[in-house]
Amino acid sequence: MIERVIPTIDYPEEAIEQEDWLNVYNTFASNRFDAEDASKEITKGGGSETTNSMAINDYLLYGSVYNDYFREFLEENGIEGPDRRRLE
Repeated sequence: MIERVIPTIDYPEEAIEQEDWLNVYNTFASNRFDAEDASKEITKGGGSETTNSMAINDYLLYGSVYNDYFREFLEENGIEGPDRRRLE
């Protein structure tokens, strides 16, 4: 999981298993600023591209990956497998 690679991010795995949704919400809320800072760093890339401060939050909450630099980060750290669309 992502919290192994980014230790400042707390992932509420136990609360999710127990369906303690208030605790899940509170954990994600308390992670917000750390997740935004880490997201900006990961998605920095080169040139004049803009960073995505919500990359980690979008990934944790919705499973969405909209940024190529973030996808590469996930793949390089064994969090996600290769994007099949890029392999075709």
